[in-house]
Amino acid sequence: MSLEEQIRALLEPLSLTSLNITDESQYHQGHLADGRHFYIEAVGDVFLGKNRVQRQRLILQALQNLIPDTIHAVRLKTQTLQESKAA
Repeated sequence: MSLEEQIRALLEPLSLTSLNITDESQYHQGHLADGRHFYIEAVGDVFLGKNRVQRQRLILQALQNLIPDTIHAVRLKTQTLQESKAA
């Protein structure tokens, strides 16, 4: 199973409407953690009524078994479905 597939599987219980995962490791050339930097865009009503920190905690808690040994860094964008349609 690829790392992206592992991330998707761990986030599946959140019932996200949309999930985009981008490997940003190429922007960290020479860094010891090459291949382990990701940008995750997550859209779902699971974020309703939650502030930015609470939303990010949901994602990071779901990925906790991969951080920091498998994933070195994660950049997040989290939105409700309504917020994503307004953007």
